[in-house]
Amino acid sequence: MHLSDKETRLVQDLTELDVKPRNILPTLKAQNQNNVSSLRTIYNFVQKLGRSRREGRTPMQNVMHILQTKGYNLQYRVNTITNELEDLFFIHPTSLKMWQAFPYVVLMDATYKTNKYNLHFLEIVGVTSTNKTFSIAFAFMHNEKTNNYIWALICLKLTISDFFCPRVIVTDRDLALMKACGDVFLQSNHLLCSQRYNKALQTTNQTTKDLEFFSSKLVESPTLNAYMQNYADLQTLFVTPPNQTAKTSEGSCDLN
Repeated sequence: MHLSDKETRLVQDLTELDVKPRNILPTLKAQNQNNVSSLRTIYNFVQKLGRSRREGRTPMQNVMHILQTKGYNLQYRVNTITNELEDLFFIHPTSLKMWQAFPYVVLMDATYKTNKYNLHFLEIVGVTSTNKTFSIAFAFMHNEKTNNYIWALICLKLTISDFFCPRVIVTDRDLALMKACGDVFLQSNHLLCSQRYNKALQTTNQTTKDLEFFSSKLVESPTLNAYMQNYADLQTLFVTPPNQTAKTSEGSCDLN
């Protein structure tokens, strides 16, 4: 089934507005009761439209093209042997202005995993003076090693004045990312995301309320000595029977 010229323009306009094919089809049928197009017809047209816009570029090349034409601050690394993209870092122009205005608190989330290109995703978020969050930058990385995170954070650091440095960086308990933050932003204070920590910690012997209180106390320990004392308190308060452990995001931590 082929679309008429009018239907083609309508599908194209809706696609540019990011309307999904499953929502485009009812619109077509509402405008023309004799339309017998199927969802496959719409999908085929959208795919054809995408190929024509790429002008022979691969999907990844097209991503790079869009970022460059839209004025993103863009950095990338390629494999010197295969010439394949390995790491990609980018910031939208508006996000860059926001980041330069509010460089004091940074949140980093590396928990999202991608599959199609086997690239890991790092999201970097800022906080305004009114406690509103905004996206700063994004990075796709071929590995989750300290070196990859250091590269991404150096790219971030190069977008801001040498006189400014985040006062606080919040991450989950990703050891490679934590080390990279310490190596790149030497004067920044590092905090663990207590919300993620509380979700990751599971136990069968204490109430959720008790767990959140004592685990937060441990995470927020201001010094190493305080941490060790709070950890000892946690061992005493959360006594578990043999063969039972409290599980954390890094594996199992025996509290006996």
